[in-house]
Amino acid sequence: MINPVALYNEIMSGIVSSMPPMLQSMIANKKTRQAQQPASAASEEISNAMNALSSGGSAPLSFADIYELYRKTNQSGDELRQQIDDAILGASMKYGMDPNLIKSVIRAESNFNPDAVSRAGAQGLMQLMPNTAASLGVNDPFDIIENVDGGTKYLSKMLEMFGGDLRLALAAYNAGPTAVKKYDGIPPYEETQNYVPSVLGYREQYIVRQYEEARKLPRA
Repeated sequence: MINPVALYNEIMSGIVSSMPPMLQSMIANKKTRQAQQPASAASEEISNAMNALSSGGSAPLSFADIYELYRKTNQSGDELRQQIDDAILGASMKYGMDPNLIKSVIRAESNFNPDAVSRAGAQGLMQLMPNTAASLGVNDPFDIIENVDGGTKYLSKMLEMFGGDLRLALAAYNAGPTAVKKYDGIPPYEETQNYVPSVLGYREQYIVRQYEEARKLPRA
């Protein structure tokens, strides 16, 4: 039986290596945002769901269970979204990354538009620069599977480069690893300063939504 509370506890306890620093900073960012501004109905709902799901506890789940839970709770009737979810799941399993994180990066980068091109020339769902795409073995950056695979591979490299610190890895994904090293942290660029908490916030929303969907699943 898939237990959403166990999944939450696993992520919080850091069993999946890519998750602990991101979740710690996610929670800290959420508390900071709540302290700085009145909570909207949506943020109150997220907060209440997080609190409810974090109570109790049980044995942690494996990464395969996390993958399976995402697969079961992200069934879209839209053909394009389903292709994107399938690509996310494939990259998630291949590189051992949380699918909710990949989805959040895609939302921040292109808002799920596989044909997106930025003013700087970044391409596709995960907005790969041509040279970066080539170095990752991506022949067609507008191909959904290739782009998501390449972007996830690059994010996993940034995680490894910055010792598993997801905030720094996300900053490096947006501004480049050289800038993160230069400033010994998140660079003082407005875009990057906004990008990191945006991705963390999206992932928080997806996790809560996933838990709510998981609670509707038939019990084994």
